[in-house]
Amino acid sequence: MDDEPGLYGAYAEAARRLVDRGAVAISSACGYTVRYQEAVAAAVKVPVATGSLLLAPTVIRHLPPKAKLGIVVANEKYVGTDLLGIIRDPEERARIAVDGISDSMLVESELKRPTGMAPIPDSDTERHLTDAVQRLLAAQHIGAFIFECNVFPKFAPKLRHMTGLPIYDHMTSWRIMLEAMTCRT
Repeated sequence: MDDEPGLYGAYAEAARRLVDRGAVAISSACGYTVRYQEAVAAAVKVPVATGSLLLAPTVIRHLPPKAKLGIVVANEKYVGTDLLGIIRDPEERARIAVDGISDSMLVESELKRPTGMAPIPDSDTERHLTDAVQRLLAAQHIGAFIFECNVFPKFAPKLRHMTGLPIYDHMTSWRIMLEAMTCRT
């Protein structure tokens, strides 16, 4: 998803409508919506987590100084400084390595399929995701991964086992937000 200036207001307005209907937190399913985080958070008085990329500044500090943070995205062409701008320090940003699954059936055809078509096979997505992780591991000293796409969490357990590394995703972001909001008696 490219940055669309008109969507900042649309996302903020949608969040206000959700809060007016009783929402106590706002999240999104697409990691690229992190670019609208500030607009949405400014529009409402509830916690907002627009995606796993928000975790990057924290996760990078979990790592040894020489380790890099691998970010795996659906389509790497959409990852620019606007998305990685959440990491303000240029030295920390230099510790980020990005790869994606842009050649997968998921990315190439998911949005082009008519409603009612058979779903994209998990095996294709898993293969492309595994390949992206392996490319990053081969080229960089990776200490952890962040998965951008909301389809990726179902593959994270297998890839955690394969790599032995932490993998953060949308579910991690949502759990942190919701756990912080949960009252326990």
